[in-house]
Amino acid sequence: MIAIPLASFGQPAPQQEVKKGAIEGVVLVETTREPVRRVQVVAYPRRTSAGPGATMGQPQSFTATTDAEGKFTIADLEPGDYFLNIQKQGFSIARRSTFASSMQIKVGQGETVKGLRYALLPQAVIAGKVLDDEGEPVQGAQVQALAQQNMRGRKSWLPSAQGVQTNDRGEFRLANLVPGKVILQVTAGYQSMMAQEQARSGQPAMGYADTFYPGVTEPARAMQVELTAGAELTGYDVQLKRCRFTGSAARCWRRMARRPRNSTSPSRRERSRAEAWG
Repeated sequence: MIAIPLASFGQPAPQQEVKKGAIEGVVLVETTREPVRRVQVVAYPRRTSAGPGATMGQPQSFTATTDAEGKFTIADLEPGDYFLNIQKQGFSIARRSTFASSMQIKVGQGETVKGLRYALLPQAVIAGKVLDDEGEPVQGAQVQALAQQNMRGRKSWLPSAQGVQTNDRGEFRLANLVPGKVILQVTAGYQSMMAQEQARSGQPAMGYADTFYPGVTEPARAMQVELTAGAELTGYDVQLKRCRFTGSAARCWRRMARRPRNSTSPSRRERSRAEAWG
């Protein structure tokens, strides 16, 4: 007779232990190669291996902070693919870095991925004022910096950073801007919204159209601002255009620098250069 232990029946096979990995790297200033301390580095799991225990109980993200030498270590990682997010107040990611590693990292079982390097650029800042058609400061106007990007094969001006509102002095300060060319867009806010709503209901109304620096209502005619890393540009004042809203459009008259002294009505040239905004 052969004795078979009862414990061998119905017992699951022991799970193979999954060895966890880690990510190590350093964060530097793109232009000077100096280390950046207190940078928050977050690893987000994208896809994990199908091995036992690879996805069970896995957190949504793993976070580390760089030390005085700009170094960081993210440990206790399940095998799989990760995407890194790097943040530091006053800095932006150098997207066209000459030395930065990929943000997508693959970690194997028990593997420590070393030698990663990432680059930050000091933010650029644009500051100025928003004025109405009579030169008075406008409070609560929304100001945005737009950068040209490709959308479905076409170039469009899209927000490059979070917009801000003007204070009681009409002042604004746009921060966290990346190097490159941008245009400034100003929306008058509540007054403009009320005028547009009234016009849509069939009642013409006066209000302010969206205005681009230095004071035009078409993005194609806006002056582009060149931003460099760490630049703080001031004096970018925008004077809003008062317009007559009818339906879904606004018609704005521009004041001409020269005009005949004996003229009491807009010239043919002035009428032909009226700007339409919708």
